[in-house]
Amino acid sequence: MEQAANALNWGVVLILLPLAGALLVFSFRRAATIIGIGAALATSLAAAGMARAVIMDGTWHHAVGGWGAPLGIDLRADGLSVLMLLMTAAVGLAVSFYAPAYFRDEPRKAEQFWPLWLFL
Repeated sequence: MEQAANALNWGVVLILLPLAGALLVFSFRRAATIIGIGAALATSLAAAGMARAVIMDGTWHHAVGGWGAPLGIDLRADGLSVLMLLMTAAVGLAVSFYAPAYFRDEPRKAEQFWPLWLFL
């Protein structure tokens, strides 16, 4: 039962981490690049943690708010969804590392990019 709680923690982290990063970017605009790259890196690590939990424990399932389908939202992670999650995290990390060079000449656009990117 403790292993299932571990997977639940990764699921919550994967949802809340980019949202928290986007809110931090709104608050600390001068550190937007550092916060954005840090959030992307942490999200990639959380995706790896979720992958490890799914490999060790099998399919992960969570009914948001305690309401299952058809009335509520069910979150589920299995082998294929974790693979897609890892690929998305890798592409997001690559974009996050490329973005500072792309916005080097226009820092105002970088301030607008990071919250949108993290909310995405």
